[in-house]
Amino acid sequence: MRITNRMMNDNVMRNLHAGLKRLADLNQQLSTGKKISRPHQDPVVARKSMGFNSSLTQNEQYIRNLDQGISWLETTDTAINQVINVLHKAKALAVGGANDTLNPDDMKAMAEEVDQLLQHALSLSNTQYDDKYIFAGTNTLTKAFELDVDGNINYQGNDGEIAYEIGKGVEITVNIHGDALFDKVFEALQSLRENLGAGEPTLIDGDIGMIDEALNITLREQSKVGAAQNRFEFTKDQLDSQNLSVTELLSKSEDVDIAEVIMHLNMQEAVYRTALGSAARIIQPSLIDFLR
Repeated sequence: MRITNRMMNDNVMRNLHAGLKRLADLNQQLSTGKKISRPHQDPVVARKSMGFNSSLTQNEQYIRNLDQGISWLETTDTAINQVINVLHKAKALAVGGANDTLNPDDMKAMAEEVDQLLQHALSLSNTQYDDKYIFAGTNTLTKAFELDVDGNINYQGNDGEIAYEIGKGVEITVNIHGDALFDKVFEALQSLRENLGAGEPTLIDGDIGMIDEALNITLREQSKVGAAQNRFEFTKDQLDSQNLSVTELLSKSEDVDIAEVIMHLNMQEAVYRTALGSAARIIQPSLIDFLR
């Protein structure tokens, strides 16, 4: 096959273009720190990176859900602890009020203390997290309990469950229904208040039993909250650890070794300069140039 000047020129220019492209790719890697900037440059690396990034994005959403759930549960636990304190104080007043040596004024004063405890319990039943009433079921924009004109405390929530997705197909409920937690609390405190106010020490033994029952219910609900908190915190630690591993794999997949890239860049620059020098000697004036 006859080699023409045009063929030689085309080959030289094609080789120079390929060398220049390699230089551009290495410069791109050096400036971005990434092996590729477009998927077609290495589909295998691109596919792995997309998988790792998708996993990280999904885990970050789960972690946000876990953080919100943990905050909700911590708010619930704090409120329940205060309810327990209210019940302990009420029980102490009940034990004192069961003494038939107290005069009516003392019992009325104790009844007023119980009333304050009742008001505090009512306030706790309407505890909010992120502007949501945590004991109202899914009816979170309305107070869980309201005191009517007759002095009755009415539940305005529902039995709906609020759950957070903490993993693929895994949802954990975070809310405690207010009626399950507070109904017996309010009943015991109201009864104790009435019996103290009426000066009926013989009826207060029954109030003590009601307070103990309310305490048992409250402690049982608190144990549910504690179990959910442990699950959330364990899962969050697990996801944090998983994210570290995935981030490391992502870095190995797409990050370049800077020192290695610099070495290849220097080598490619030398090759390109050599190619330029060779091209200058090969692409000489043709015979037509001399005939003009």
